[in-house]
Amino acid sequence: MRLFNIAGNCLASKHYMLPPLPRIPDALKLVQDECYFVLHAPRQSGKTTAIRALRDELNRQGNVYAVYCTLEAAAVESQRHNVIASITSTIRRAILTSLPDAKLEGFVPDLSDLDSILVVYLNQVCSHLEKPLVLLLDEVDSLYDESLLSLLRQLRVGYISREDVPFPTSVALVGMRDIRDYRVRIRPDVETLGSSSPFNIITESFSLAAFTPAQIGELYAQHTRESKQRFADGCVERVFHWTSGQPWLVNAIARECVEKICGNDYTREITANMVDQAAHAIILRRDIHIDSLLARLKDPRVRNVIQPMIIGMPLKEAKLQASTFDDDLRFVQDLGLVKTDEAGRWIPANRIYAEVFMRTLSLSIQDNVKEAIPCPPWALSEGLDMSGLLKGFQLFWRENSEIETKLIPEYAEALPHLVLMGFLQRVVNGGGRIIRESAIGRRSLDLLVEYRKGRYPIELKIKGHGTQEEHIQQLFDYMDGYALDEGWLITFDRSSTRSWKEKLTWREIQVKGKLIHLVGA
Repeated sequence: MRLFNIAGNCLASKHYMLPPLPRIPDALKLVQDECYFVLHAPRQSGKTTAIRALRDELNRQGNVYAVYCTLEAAAVESQRHNVIASITSTIRRAILTSLPDAKLEGFVPDLSDLDSILVVYLNQVCSHLEKPLVLLLDEVDSLYDESLLSLLRQLRVGYISREDVPFPTSVALVGMRDIRDYRVRIRPDVETLGSSSPFNIITESFSLAAFTPAQIGELYAQHTRESKQRFADGCVERVFHWTSGQPWLVNAIARECVEKICGNDYTREITANMVDQAAHAIILRRDIHIDSLLARLKDPRVRNVIQPMIIGMPLKEAKLQASTFDDDLRFVQDLGLVKTDEAGRWIPANRIYAEVFMRTLSLSIQDNVKEAIPCPPWALSEGLDMSGLLKGFQLFWRENSEIETKLIPEYAEALPHLVLMGFLQRVVNGGGRIIRESAIGRRSLDLLVEYRKGRYPIELKIKGHGTQEEHIQQLFDYMDGYALDEGWLITFDRSSTRSWKEKLTWREIQVKGKLIHLVGA
């Protein structure tokens, strides 16, 4: 019985998987046209599986020698000399392993000239081979600084001279990031290439698309055919709701349902409720895949995007804080953390990531809140006393707003939102959940708190970002979308000149038959 894979590249004999080559439809043509190109996509989205499948198909066709190798091991070297030597040695080992009959053992890299060590070695190899050589280099963006520049420059020199001196006819650079976002410090204040130079010989740079609902259904159907275990109607749609088709998450949810929830009892039908249960388990467990993304939240380029997203800051205002915001957006998108919605707004890439971002950033706050409210008094048998809870939060915010700043200094602008979410999360843990809707440009963060039988819509605003009339209308529309008649509009006043008595206010209004609480904090 095959498995849903959540570690490493997929193997058809062991894992359920979609045909990889259709996910990179242009790659074969680029190789045939003797192009150099970049394949970039987020971690564990199928890059390595796809590029290895390209290697196998090229070798099956027999027109070229296709060699795959990963450069990740070379990145651990601290000295440029060692890195360049390691890169060349890694490529040499891959060539010798892939082409054992080519008698290439006698070609040894010349360590006396690091500036041309790779280009000279590849010239020698290609001069000896009877067919063109294609190099598929994985994990290229694990390299950095002068070592990466040297690799790119030597490939460029070989490319330009290949009509006179044999050199690989096609090279693929594979990694998480597009080439413009490779980690190269050209000047003290610049940490990206800024353009494809010195590797401006690429013909195309493309990525892998997320799975569509139809592709998720196709993947899950493989399990059903082999095990006879069914996925109930609505499962695929629910998986897409949580994952937006991110391949690792699609596999992780299925594996959680099959192995953990159903205990490998293939007679049990997998339901949409099980999918929700699996998604929440993944959020709480924070597997290595999730942790590797969360580790980037402190990266200034990631923060420059995620913080405005939390508070709904428009792009024009966000650019005031980050002069390279467009590059930051592209970088964070390449990492697979954000995407655009139907309205063109930047939002978290999927609901699982969004939930984990918020929980992680507010984790220290939650721990602090445990001491402040060890026994939350607002939980009722049927739901929450939301007004009582938010009045309790007003007092907590007054007493802790300055202390909390020290817990998450990197996200000071989003501090009120994160503190409130940490406070709410502490209250609803074990009995409910929080649905968060955030996007750059909305000027708000929408929350729907679900606890037992109750549902409570909340809109978070920063005073001065839009008018109260606009905020009330947004909350009304949000309430209307869930068919709810009571909601809470919380406006944080970050002014240092106003007193807490002026900031902490409470007023109730009726808008078209709906009760709205106007909460000042």
